[in-house]
Amino acid sequence: MSKQIGVLAYLLVVGCSTSPSEDSLGAATSQQTQRVDNTVQGFLMPFGLSRFYLGAVQQEVYIGGIDRITGANGGFATFVSTGGTFGVSNANSPVWSMPPYTQSAQTHNSTVQGYFVSAGLSPQQVIGVSINTLVEGHENLGGTADPVFKGYTSILQRGVEGVPVVDSSASAMVRGDGSGGGPLYIAQEQVYWPAFPHTVVDDAHNLQSLVNDPVRFPAYVAQLPTGAKPGTVVIRHSRWTESLSIFASYDVLDGQVIRHFDANAIELHLPDEVRQLPPADPFP
Repeated sequence: MSKQIGVLAYLLVVGCSTSPSEDSLGAATSQQTQRVDNTVQGFLMPFGLSRFYLGAVQQEVYIGGIDRITGANGGFATFVSTGGTFGVSNANSPVWSMPPYTQSAQTHNSTVQGYFVSAGLSPQQVIGVSINTLVEGHENLGGTADPVFKGYTSILQRGVEGVPVVDSSASAMVRGDGSGGGPLYIAQEQVYWPAFPHTVVDDAHNLQSLVNDPVRFPAYVAQLPTGAKPGTVVIRHSRWTESLSIFASYDVLDGQVIRHFDANAIELHLPDEVRQLPPADPFP
């Protein structure tokens, strides 16, 4: 007697990261500059702009700072104070019966990039696109796996003036027949690409100057309380469901933990890295 097991998993595709090109950007609805009034522009993807395949709207509620729209095929949430958005399809949504938009990772990346750029995301801030592959596997116990390709999720990587903004994200999975240039059906979507003061970029450039200085840099890394010393200058910020906290840092992978340091070798922390855990025994 056999038992059938369904496995649905995301697998990272190695080597499927691309840099933006003029041909892949698509036509933006308007030309936008990267810096306005000393602020680095952000990007919002409100429900009215999104092509997320929600279906008929059934309910809209506001709770815990989140505006949630529930539709026949899924849900679309906006964290109102930050503008971060997240759309996810139900397991029984018709979008899953549609074919993958394309078998080509590069085509999916350029399609997703063009989708966000046409909605207003600045192409100047896209420094690359990475991709995840969705595979569904069915197997009989004792048998061999028979994975089935279900589609891609492309994730835009953000950078400003050469500095990666590693916590920003604009990602989407496109479904539907893309061979004939048909409409885009978005099965999953997540966007958090906040605006922030340009002084943070200036801080990052100052850090990079320190890293490139053959005299100051050895003295700097000698102060770091880490086992590892090599690192990268980046901009870090809080998650989409938290008030914006942002800083430039020299990031070091120390064992299993990424640690953040300013130009004075003082350790910095994102809000979720210092959050208090509940007591192990909540009873008096």
